[in-house]
Amino acid sequence: MEKLKDRLDYLNGLIDKYQKQLKKKEQRPSGCYSWETEDESIVQLREKIYQLFDEVSKIEKTLVIADKEPIICSERIDLYKTDQNPKGYYIVCLSGTKTIIGEVGCNNENNNIHYVIDQEYQNNGYGFQAVVTMLNYLVLSGIENIEILIKKENAISIKMAEKLKNIFPNFSENIMDDYLMYHFCLRKKKNKEDNISYK
Repeated sequence: MEKLKDRLDYLNGLIDKYQKQLKKKEQRPSGCYSWETEDESIVQLREKIYQLFDEVSKIEKTLVIADKEPIICSERIDLYKTDQNPKGYYIVCLSGTKTIIGEVGCNNENNNIHYVIDQEYQNNGYGFQAVVTMLNYLVLSGIENIEILIKKENAISIKMAEKLKNIFPNFSENIMDDYLMYHFCLRKKKNKEDNISYK
């Protein structure tokens, strides 16, 4: 854990350094700057910062769950959480390990569902299973209605939402200019995705 904390301090130092460099490069006369005219050095600095933020986030999550047990266990994934509120976000790990592969969550205001799976673990059904696992937990916690907002070009997430219809058949769809909005009632389920245990 100490090595991870040292790595975290080092990365945060790099982020601070690159952000200062980026700010310095972006200090141009008013009206002379636009996203379309960014030079290559600025683009590279932004990419470095984003990459560093991703690594920092992964280390921070690793430290958070280091001494915790998963709140939800399933056959392929475990979900960890820092509190007992069923809403908020869950850290998604491979079952029986603390290998972090993404996160899934439920917005506190409108019960909007979101999920992110690391690129190297995509196309394995982990995102769908993480969402279903969390939704089953939300049902037991008394949450009856959720919504999922998906961009029309996001074919993978649309496919996932279509699969959810087989598990939660009480749903409605709204088509907007750039998005699809799915509303699901969780009270009646045809089946469960897999064997799930709750801590």
